[in-house]
Amino acid sequence: MWNRKDDLRENLQSCFAQTVPATEVIVVDNCSHDGTPEMVRAEFPAVKLVCMPHSDYGACETFNVGFASAGGDFVGILDDDVILPPDFIERMLAEFAAEPETTAVLS
Repeated sequence: MWNRKDDLRENLQSCFAQTVPATEVIVVDNCSHDGTPEMVRAEFPAVKLVCMPHSDYGACETFNVGFASAGGDFVGILDDDVILPPDFIERMLAEFAAEPETTAVLS
């Protein structure tokens, strides 16, 4: 995520409005200079914020940093402009529970 503070704010609001709360929310910031890290710290103190040292990282690299920072049994990747419906996590967990062999659910 890079310099998309307003999109990220809406994304995080949708993450924290879930019917089943996320165990952890991680934001990997690609060296934004628009106040994004400050907004995350001030408005979403529960978020684990990882700030990259420069903005030359690609999406796959930053996704991998997020994966490495995660501690849960289930991990999801969201771009900063994704707004989740309130029951998104609940529905994804239900899919995993119904099919224990499932390794991925895409939506």
